[in-house]
Amino acid sequence: MKLDKILLIFGATPMINAQLKISVIIPVYNQAKYIGEAIESILCQTKTVDEIIVVNDGSTDQLTSALKPYKDFIRIISHASNAGVAAARNTGIKNAICDVILFQDADDISEPNRVELCLSAFLIPDVFYVRGMLQNFVEPGQLLPKILADKENLIPIQSPGSGVLAVKNTFFKQIGLFDESLILAEDIDWEMRAKFKGFKPYVIDELLVKRRLHANNISNIDLKEATEIRLRIFRKNLLPRK
Repeated sequence: MKLDKILLIFGATPMINAQLKISVIIPVYNQAKYIGEAIESILCQTKTVDEIIVVNDGSTDQLTSALKPYKDFIRIISHASNAGVAAARNTGIKNAICDVILFQDADDISEPNRVELCLSAFLIPDVFYVRGMLQNFVEPGQLLPKILADKENLIPIQSPGSGVLAVKNTFFKQIGLFDESLILAEDIDWEMRAKFKGFKPYVIDELLVKRRLHANNISNIDLKEATEIRLRIFRKNLLPRK
């Protein structure tokens, strides 16, 4: 069911929640090539955001130059060295001043109405975090593993990834921050912790983000290592509860 119909059921109109302010957090490590498009997709939203925090996680490329055109629209926080995406997101959370935190990956593109849809969802009672659909697209000229480049992976899907996540700022006090010991799937771990505390996301049945597939994606990590990390997450969250 579309969000506007859900809002009408709860007696709310499908309008932007003017009472909530929103911070956008963009963690970035060596994505100078794509960061401009990511920022532009936030600046071109149908609902203007209140702050954009770019966390430079020890980049060694031309990121500083790539960010110069946006210096009047963003706040930059820099790590002295690469600490990982979980640590970068946590730095953004700790410095965000708004009611809602929306995560934007540095190589992805948000749909123009993403912020408006997310803020409208928070009009529904007892909604603490929101996610929606993403659609993969292959960076032109890139050769990718078949598992990533197959056509069936290029249709809109529901995703638990943090790249489509928006969270009420105060909710992190209940669930905690991202686990900085994890080099990937830290968002899956966070959602599992929320679930076991009795919370579920509000899922928007509309496209929110276009995710770029390219040779340097963190998800291209060795498949065996990725599987081991995910098993570690499941053991961490499931075994103590048996």
